[in-house]
Parts: sequence; structure tokens; C-alpha cells
Amino acid sequence: MTDIARETEDSVRKHWASETGSDSKPGEPPKMDRFWFIARDTRTILATSAVDPTRAKELIPIMRKVAFREPGTFGFVTQTSLFGRGFGGSNVVDVDITGPDLNQLLAVARKTMGLTFRNMPRSEGNQIRPKPGLELGAPEVRVIPDLLRLADNGLTARDLGMTIDAFNDGLRVAEVTRGSRRMDLTLMGPQDRINKTQGIANLPVVTKSGMILPAGQLARIEVTEGPTEILHLERSRTVSIQIRPAPNVPLEAAIDTIENKIVAELRKQGLPPGVEVSVSGTANELSKTWDAMLINLLVALAVGYLVMAILFESFVYPLIIMFSVPLATAGGVAGLITLNLFTFNPLDMLTLLGFVILIGTVVNNPILI
Repeated sequence: MTDIARETEDSVRKHWASETGSDSKPGEPPKMDRFWFIARDTRTILATSAVDPTRAKELIPIMRKVAFREPGTFGFVTQTSLFGRGFGGSNVVDVDITGPDLNQLLAVARKTMGLTFRNMPRSEGNQIRPKPGLELGAPEVRVIPDLLRLADNGLTARDLGMTIDAFNDGLRVAEVTRGSRRMDLTLMGPQDRINKTQGIANLPVVTKSGMILPAGQLARIEVTEGPTEILHLERSRTVSIQIRPAPNVPLEAAIDTIENKIVAELRKQGLPPGVEVSVSGTANELSKTWDAMLINLLVALAVGYLVMAILFESFVYPLIIMFSVPLATAGGVAGLITLNLFTFNPLDMLTLLGFVILIGTVVNNPILI
């Protein structure tokens, strides 16, 4: 990871203001004021800020090229939203794959990734990230108790586990008080007893009769791989495929593609027993927000009508005035279409909120008339 970080920094060093100056040539992206490379156990975060904050979006292609230069890399590259939380943003749809068996989940997740790349290719600006990864990348040693042999020696799986813990991180057996301080009393085996993974099978286990047997005679020791991160959704083990649609793709259209061409195809091909696929994330929030916005529109119309009914002391005049609202809506849509000829501005929730406000303003003219 250190080598990757060094190569990443060298590839963008020419864009650093501290290295090449803060002024960029015409046609070039803005210079980077700061650059971060943060490596953690389960993810790596690359971030940068521009000398000219208004041109920060121009650095996205550079960061995308740098982030995906390593084979098998998945992730999101985006400008942090003003109203979003964290680096994930809000315009993300999750395809949740839940079930009891992790290997089956990973197999379905890989199939989901293939369908996603086919229907929403990265070349069109779509971004895809599995959470956690699709590979079991964490080295893991499993001690699988042999219940029959343990019973023959008067032991339980709990006894074996406690013995292994004592030789590993230590076993907390009590809490002692010394003055005003409380301290854990921990039972630990010799620190230099085991210095190789294969030596775990030789850990001594004391039986009820006082005999000492190696752990390998009471359990099966497997050196294998495990998940780097374990996720649960409603208490079920889950692997999520996070999809960020391209900026010029409406969120509703992206959700339709995911549900009809990806999730439906997975169910058509057949899922393993106990495995379920569902769509969540922004998809759920979009439906909730859309329902709330429709209610707000109806409430705005009702309040506007009632206020005018009180002012005019008539239920007929407000109806005539309210007929101006559809005409104003048509003008608002026409203005939005005209605006999109020059710059992309989607019909999102903020725009719909503008239409709600429009109801309260456009009735002023017909009231005066």
C-alpha cells in the first residue's frame, strides 16, 4: 500500500501548487491545493482540494484516472455534496444481497457486478463499488472443535475456546481494585510459545483428568481466508453493490434500469436457497421524498385556495384564480427546458420545491387582475 501511495503521489505531483505553482495554464485543470492518501484496513480514500474552489469539479477526471489505475479497483470519485454527509454522497443506489452463506453471497455479487457493467458501463460515467469486497482477502485461522473428542476428554467447545484465547490475546478472568483504580486480571500463556501459524495445533489443552493434549487432537485447524468486513441488514449477512449513476442520468431512470435489467435478471436466472436481492439506499429515499412532495403540492394548493376564499369571501373566485397555476407550471417547465440547453439542471427535489413556492407567487397576478 505504501508503494501504491508513492506511485499515486508521483502521478499527480505535477498538479500540486506547492510543486509547480498555483497558476494553471489556459485549458489545464486547476492546481491542487492539498492532496490526501488515506489507507485503512477495508478502504482507501483519495481526496484533493483545488486552489480555485469553483473549478474543483475539473479535478474529477484526474482523480478517477489515478484511483482506478490499480487492477480490480472499485470506488466512487465525486465532488463532496454541500448537503451530503461524508464522502459517499446521496446519489447512490444499493443492491443488497442477503443470505446465510457468505460464499453464495459473493457468487451472486460477482454475477450482479457483471450485469451492472453490461447495463450501466463505467465508460458512460457510472460508478460501481462492492461493499465489502468480492474477495476474501483477510488471512484467517479457524479452530473447528471436534465435539466427540472433546466429550471423551470431559471438555466443551467453550473450554477449548478459552484455552486458545489465553494463548492468543489473553483471557480476562476477573477485575481487581487497587486503590481507586480498577484493572483487568488477564490470564496469558507465554508470549514466545507460538511464533508460527502452524504452531497453533500444538497449544496445550488441559483435560478434566489432568492430561495435557495438543489442540490439534481436539480440533481441526484450518489456515484460510475470511472477509475483511462483515455487514448485516436486518440481522442477515449482506453484500451490497453500490451504484452511482452518471451525472446526466436521472435517478429514477437509473433505478428502473437496476430493478428491471439487473435485479429481475438475477431472479430470472435463479438465486440460491435463502438468498434475496433488494434495492435500497437512495431508491427508498426517492420514493419517500416523492410521496412527501406530492402531499406538499396538494397542501400548498389547498392552503392557497382557502386563503383566497377568506379574502374574497367566495369559493368561486379562488377557483378562477387557481386556473393560473397550471399555466405557470407550464412556463416553469419551459424555462427548465431552456436552461438545459445551456447547462444540465435535472428535475430533482430542489426543483420541485421551487414549483411548490411558485404556487404561492403566481396567484398574485390574477388576484390583482
